[in-house]
Amino acid sequence: MKKYTWYLVGIAIILIIFIVLSNTNLFQDKAISSDGLQTNITYMDGSTELVRDITIEGNLIKKKNVSFPTLLEEENTIVFKQDVPSDVELVITDSHGKEIFAKKIGTSEEYSFSATTEKGTIVVKMESGDHHYFFSINERN
Repeated sequence: MKKYTWYLVGIAIILIIFIVLSNTNLFQDKAISSDGLQTNITYMDGSTELVRDITIEGNLIKKKNVSFPTLLEEENTIVFKQDVPSDVELVITDSHGKEIFAKKIGTSEEYSFSATTEKGTIVVKMESGDHHYFFSINERN
């Protein structure tokens, strides 16, 4: 009888340990977790690939970079609006991959930079956390 009781106690302890551990992140597959990041873009007039406006919203579990092709001009203006403070860096490169603008952004602001007229790339480097912002390059009223 004592042997049977210890056997049941052992099974109960193992069952309790399993229940406690299953409620932690130990058994959850992090690869399945979704970032939940949504991007909406507006293309430049007459283009199907060059981006003018970008809205990014969502929550990231880990760092992520997204890039968009755009058309650079001699004098460029980026308008950045942020609803939720988050760590984001904006990098603009020319068609040769040379960095021509880089800025860690913390507030809604307007930025200007010079470049040659050519295709370029906007790279948005985001840390983990909430992201809710909009930016536009060379928007015409």
